[in-house]
Amino acid sequence: MQKKMIVPDRLKSLHDNWHYSPGLLVGDTLYISGAVGVMPEGQIPRNHEAQFELCFENMKAILDAVGATFDNLIEMKSYHIELQHSIALFAEVKDRYVNDPYPTWTAIGVRELAHRDLIVEIDGVAKL
Repeated sequence: MQKKMIVPDRLKSLHDNWHYSPGLLVGDTLYISGAVGVMPEGQIPRNHEAQFELCFENMKAILDAVGATFDNLIEMKSYHIELQHSIALFAEVKDRYVNDPYPTWTAIGVRELAHRDLIVEIDGVAKL
């Protein structure tokens, strides 16, 4: 089995600091690690909408790196702090990036994420 690590420039610092693959291409399947709302320079915005947009922009960078788009996404899971408080806004931002036919999506409420200022993390699977 051949695996190819996908590390877009905007995620290089996260890769270097946390030693993980933002994306892993195995055959024609792209596995996307939990994308978080962190700017390339490492800052985390306090604004929920900005964090949601950054998550999707970071996922987009991984998809772009293999010539894919959100149309290739077949599965998505989102992990939320205060899920019920933010799910409507999250869905609104998601719909700016993800089109019909939609991937499967599971939204999960969690107690905490890797950094205290993060409010959401999204992972996914795409078929090329």
